This record gives sequence, structure tokens and C-alpha cells, in this order.
Amino acid sequence: MAEAAVATVICKAVEIAGYLLSGRMNDQPNNLQENISWIESHMRILQSYLEDAESKKNGSSHEVANLIISIRDLAYDVEDILDAYLSEIQSHNTRGRFQFLKHASCMLCYGVKTNNFVVEIEKIKKRAAALEVCGRNCGITVDSSAAVPSSNADLWGSRKLFLRAPESKIFSREETLQKLEEALVRENNRCRIVSIVGPGGVGKTTVAKRIYHKVKDEFQSAAIVYISQEPKVGEILLDIAKQVGLNKDERNEDLEKNLYSFLEDKRYVIFLDDVWDTKIWDRLRNVIPTNSENGSRIIVTSRSADVGRYIGGGESSLIPLNILSENEGRELFFDLIFSASEEPLPPILKDIGEEIVVRCGGLPLALVVAVGMLQSKERSKHAWNEILASMKEGDENDCLNILALSYHDLPFQLKPFFLYFGVFPEGREIFVSELTRLWLAEKLIQVDGFRKLDSIVEAHIDKLISKNLIQVSRRRSDGRVRSCRIHDLLHKLCIQMAEDSNFFSTHNNLLQSVGFNSIVRRVTTNSWSSSEDAFQNFRLPPKLRSLLCFREGKELLNFMKRNASDLRFLNLLTIEVEGIKSHLPSEIANLSGLKYFKLKGEFIVLPPSISRLKKLETLEVRSGVIVPRSILEMNQLKHLILIDVSIDEPTHNSSHLVSMFDHHRVDVALENLETLHFRFDNWFYIKPSSIRKMSNLRKLCVSNYPDHEMMKYQYLVKLHLCMHTKIKGSFEFPPNLVKITFESIYILGDFIEPLKKLFKLEIIKLKNCRAEQLDFSGEHNYPQLQVLVLWDTDFSELVVDEKGMPKLDTILYQPYPFPPLPTIPERLEKMMVTTDQYS
Repeated sequence: MAEAAVATVICKAVEIAGYLLSGRMNDQPNNLQENISWIESHMRILQSYLEDAESKKNGSSHEVANLIISIRDLAYDVEDILDAYLSEIQSHNTRGRFQFLKHASCMLCYGVKTNNFVVEIEKIKKRAAALEVCGRNCGITVDSSAAVPSSNADLWGSRKLFLRAPESKIFSREETLQKLEEALVRENNRCRIVSIVGPGGVGKTTVAKRIYHKVKDEFQSAAIVYISQEPKVGEILLDIAKQVGLNKDERNEDLEKNLYSFLEDKRYVIFLDDVWDTKIWDRLRNVIPTNSENGSRIIVTSRSADVGRYIGGGESSLIPLNILSENEGRELFFDLIFSASEEPLPPILKDIGEEIVVRCGGLPLALVVAVGMLQSKERSKHAWNEILASMKEGDENDCLNILALSYHDLPFQLKPFFLYFGVFPEGREIFVSELTRLWLAEKLIQVDGFRKLDSIVEAHIDKLISKNLIQVSRRRSDGRVRSCRIHDLLHKLCIQMAEDSNFFSTHNNLLQSVGFNSIVRRVTTNSWSSSEDAFQNFRLPPKLRSLLCFREGKELLNFMKRNASDLRFLNLLTIEVEGIKSHLPSEIANLSGLKYFKLKGEFIVLPPSISRLKKLETLEVRSGVIVPRSILEMNQLKHLILIDVSIDEPTHNSSHLVSMFDHHRVDVALENLETLHFRFDNWFYIKPSSIRKMSNLRKLCVSNYPDHEMMKYQYLVKLHLCMHTKIKGSFEFPPNLVKITFESIYILGDFIEPLKKLFKLEIIKLKNCRAEQLDFSGEHNYPQLQVLVLWDTDFSELVVDEKGMPKLDTILYQPYPFPPLPTIPERLEKMMVTTDQYS
């Protein structure tokens, strides 16, 4: 996929530019910094070309399609140059300048390589110039600021395909629009609620938005709010308050009361999109006055007629949006087909088009995006029949096609992130934290100085959720998505689209293919192989960057032993296996370019040679793996996650496992670490002196930590403590904590008191803890606390007042399963959410 390839090169160029500016590279080749800057700026220009080219690709222009492929190939070649030559340049600098000069032959070799680098970049410049000319000839336009790094703040500027045709042609909704306008503007002054109902994809949001924007200037205040599948009423009300103009102080003091008073005196229009549950409305209508005499209006869209009728108070407020008739659908379909091309349509394609119209079931969204798919294909019987056949597969195909077609309407920058869900096994729960690490390692994310990495990833996830392409599985305590899943049929779609665009290939597909695709950069084994010796004759692409292995056994480990030395470009390796007993081969150390490695399995031994991976930045090991102690001295690591593993410590004569019943103080020499997840239950713990040396550490999770000194580490922003023992003496927590989690702590009272004055603390999570009293009272105590989680925690009394926790918004409460249950103060009850989707 071209956009992913270009984004990867930009990320690498930015990373290298930072490396150059740091002064860590001494004998730089001629014009190195200038060439790197050129790569970054011109890749951003090509990125802008791609954005416009994607919107024009749906025409029949083969030149535009070929331009996109050429940009992708150019990006791949630039990536190869960067990886091949700059690794040598960095290696030269790390060996020491004067020591290197002692070897004339090495110096000559180095000079040849650097000169070759410059020569190769000159070739790239000529190709890039030719592509820019080609783009202009195709009518591709470029944003004048494309060469300047952006904030990535707005990734969603996609142009809807249906805007190319007259709106009346697309939706045949002129009568409905006129009826809506009359209901909103021209009728009596009593507050009227108008419910637009209909199935997904029928155009409810489009119609409602059009009329909302048409009439909103006739009202004093206006707001448009999209309701998520897991709505937080507090956030919805805050969003409304900001849009209608309620000032900040009134929003912070008593939002519900002040918003009600504000709206009661205003003539307002509010659009609530996709209200799917009457309970949402029951909570909103207590704050949004619906019996005003000043002519205010509320527009609601819902897929359920019952919900719409309930909100509106009867049939009179209900405006059904029906699917298009077959004639209307046919008119829309062929109008879009012919508007995209002057060429006449052969009779056989007209017949296939008629069948596609029927299959779309009268849904405008399905019809529009089906046309988009057809426009990206060759105008042939075979190509059109392929799309028709795919629309007929499976009992749930109607739903699948609507969602699949919605994928094609995604902004081009977002498509790689959706396709990435296809690399995981079908039905797997996918954690956002894992996606964050993977996308960063894959260079799919362009980190900027405007937003945090987590925020960028979550923006992508939220957008995919809003498109109904993925579903929320679990949420964090603050309401953010913790994990998600993808429907089985959409998973199949991801794999198909990824194979077509060369975003990734499956192991089985490579085994079955006759030819060999040398430009494949990402391979996944996300399903069971068809034979036991599936890896015996498996040949990996020579320039592979990412290998994600699931469900394979010893054959995979044997394959790694045979081929590790050939994978010098590999940056990312994930191995998740179960039910085998084996040693990971020591040859893994030959993966010299590896930056991300995840290993999950049972009875697997990780060899000491792993410590020779000098570029490794993320190491994640889980569930029954034996790891060498040498990994605790890999100073280049930035993220280390060790969960339910044991450490193999060598002795003079042999090696032995640290007993799970012994306590050991472990020295850790990881000064560059940013994240440390160290869960060993009763086995051993890190020396406080080691933690204090980690000046970059921001996230820490440890278990059974009997020494309170580490809590004074001032740079931490997230801390997770899990222990079954008591910490004696007084202690204090890091002053910059934003979130703290206590798990399985049986004497909790002493931990709560030091948190009261932390001025940045926003989230406190208590999970499976015990305490006599939880005291959150007192003026100026917990000044920034917004979320309090009481999860399976046993306490006798919860003390609160009106002064403590002034910004508290949400209580997530799962009661302790055994009586007696404590009384929850009234102030907290109205903030309480009880759902097992949070964890």
C-alpha cells in the first residue's frame, strides 16, 4: 500500500535527521544531512500526491493507478537505501573514529559505501522528479505546505464519493428535506423533537446534517453530537455545553444545572446522531429542556423506530427514511458510473451492474461505494463479476458489503491502520497498547510535537469504530478504548484487501502462489497451516521488514534457526505459540536489524544470545517463557514487558532457575527505558537504585515490591502496584503521577493518604484490594481526580464530602462479591457506571 510505504520512509527520515542533529554521527558522507532533508520533504510531497491521486483513482485513468504504484515502489527503494547504507554509516561511527582509521581497507570500504549512498539518492531524485511531472499531467494537485511536517491533527478530510453527484439524485430525499425544514422552522413555537429513523446506510446522518446546517443560523445556539456505542453522558453534555456557548466556569462548577438554565433561555437546535438506546435519552432529557416555549428544536437519528418514537413522544415526530426503490437505486448507480467516464458501458457490464444494484438492497451508501470499487477495477466482465461474487458470499453478506464498502470511503491515511487488523488471528482480542507499539515499530505513525503517540493511535481507533469497521471489546477506566475486535467477515476483507494492495501477505498465500513477490514487506501466519511441514519449503521475501507468527509450532522455530541470517532487514518479529516445549534458536541474534520482538508461549527458553541485538528497542515476553538475565542489561531498550516469566541465572558450572519462592533483588541496567512492566508474583523484584537511574521511565508496573523508596521516583506518570505484602514505614508517591493502580493490596489505607495532594493525579484504580475505610474527603484533596475505580475491592466505609475530589466525573464500580456491601454516598451514586466492559 503506497501510503503506508511513504509514511514509513518519512518516519525513518525524521528519525535519522534527529540522529544527525544529536551529533552522534561524526564522519558523515557528503551532503548526508541535506539528502535526508530532501527525502523527508519530497516524501511529504508524494504523500500529498497520493491523497489527491486516491480521490481520482476511482475514475478510469490507468495513469493515476500506475502513478500510485510507482510512488509505492519509489518509497520501497528509498527505504532499502536508508536501511542498507545508514546502518553501515552508524556502525562506522560506533566503532570509534581513530580506531577505524587504523584499517585502510575498512576505510576504503566505508568510502565506497558512502559514495554509493549519494549516487543512489541522486537516482531517486531523478525518479521523484519524473513522478511529479507525471502527477501534474494527470491533474494531481499538491498542497503548497505538503513539504512541511504537519501536526497530523486532522486525518479525516476525506471527500465522500456521493458528493460528486447531485444530492437529489443520490438520496431522492427532496420531499423529506422539505418536511424536515417545515418541522424545524415553520411550525409552532413549542419545542419539537424530530426523529429520523431508518436502517444503517440509508442516509440518516447525511440528511440530518444537511438540514441542520441549513437551519442552524436561525437559532441562537446550535450543537451537533455523535453518540458512540458506549456513551458517557457527562462527555455528551460537556460537548453540547461547549458548542452552545456555556462559559468554562459554569461548565466546571455544575454542568447539568447550568446547562439546563442556559438552554432554557435560548432558542436552540441540537442534533443527536445515532441514539440507539432509550436510556441515553432518559439521562439527556433531564438536562436538555424539551418543554420550552421559545421554538427550540432537537433532531435525532436512530436505526430503531421504537427509540425514535420514544424520544419524540409519538408517531407525529417520526420521519422514516426508507431504502431506495429499485428504480431509484438503478438511476443512482448508473448516474455515478456514467458521470465518472465518457466511455459507453458494454451490455454485459450493464447486466452485471443491474445485479449489483439489486444486491445493494436500496442502501445509498452501499450503492455509492460499490461504484467506487468498480471504478478502481478494470472495466471487464471478469473484474465486475468478481465484485458481484464477493457480494453474494455468506448469509451475513448484506451487512458485510455495507461495511466493506465503507472501508473504501475511508481517508487514504487511515486505510493501512484498518488493514493491520488482518494480521492478527481471526477472533482475537486486540489491545490498543499493543497496536501502539506495533504501529510505532512499523513506522506507520509519524510522531509529532503536537500530540502524544497514544492520542494519535486512539484517534485512528476511534475513527474506525465510528465507521463500524471494528468494535469495542473493553474500555479503560477513563472510558478510552482498551481493546477491540473485528468481525470474522471483515477480517477476511482485511486479508483480501491487504493482499491486493501488497500491504501484507499471509503465510498460506505465499505458499500457494506460483510467482514470488520480492517486494513483500510484511508477512503474517495468522491461521493454521495446511500441512505440518508448511515451513519446510517456505521462502521468505528477501527484504521482509515484519514477520508476525501466530499458532505455529516447532516448524517455525526450526525455520528461524535456518533462515535468521538471511533476515537482515527484519525490524519486527512477533511469535505467539502454545503447547510446545522448545528452545528459541541462538541464531536469533543474527536478526541484526530487529527493533521489536514479542514472544508469547509455554515452555520456551529464550537464549542469552538475544542480548546481542543492539538495535532492539521493545522486548515483550509473556506466559511461561524462560528468559536470560542478560536482557536486564540491554541498555538500548525503551520498552520492556515481562509477564509471568522466569529468569534463568547462570552459575559457574551450570544454570538454574530462580526459585519462585525466593526473593531476589535484581539489578537492572536500562537507563533508556520508558516503559517497564515487571510482573513476577512471588519471585523477585528490582532494586530501587536501578529504578532511580532510569531518567526516561514514565510507566512502571511492578509486583511484590517491599521497598517504598522506588515510589519517590519523580518522573513517573503511570504507576501500577500489585502485591500481597505490607509496606512498612512512611512513604510518598511521585509528584507527577497521572494514573495510579493498586492491585491485590490487602492493607490499603496507608496508600490513599499520600495521594491527596498530588496535583496531576487524574485516575485512581483499586482492584481486588482491602481496606477498612477509604477517605476521599477534605477541601483541596485530590484536586484533579476525574475517575475513581472501585473494582472488586472490599471496604467498610467510603468517606466523601462536597469539597474533596472537585473534578470527579466518573465512578466505575464493581462490588465486592461478598456481603456486607458498603453504602455508597449519594454524591457518588449519580456518577456511577457499572459495566463489565471496563477493566
